[in-house]
Amino acid sequence: MASGITIEWFADYEADPNHGIVRWWMDGQLIGDYDDVIFPDVPLVEHQLSPTWGGVDGIKTETDFFWYDHVYISKP
Repeated sequence: MASGITIEWFADYEADPNHGIVRWWMDGQLIGDYDDVIFPDVPLVEHQLSPTWGGVDGIKTETDFFWYDHVYISKP
C-alpha cells in the first residue's frame, strides 16, 4: 500500500470585509496562499474534492482510488 499524503485546506471568509483567505498545504509545506479571494455572500455549506482526469492528449488506462483517513471541517 502506498504511503499517505496529508493535505490541509484553510478558507477564511471573514479575513477582510471584501476579501477572504485560502491556503493549502501538502505534507506540512505551504503550496498555495491567496489573500484576495472574493467569496459568495453565502456561508460555506459543502466542500467537494473532485479529482478530474483531463488534458490535451492521452487516454486514461487505469483506475484511481482515493482513501481518506480523516476529514475535519471547523469554523474559526
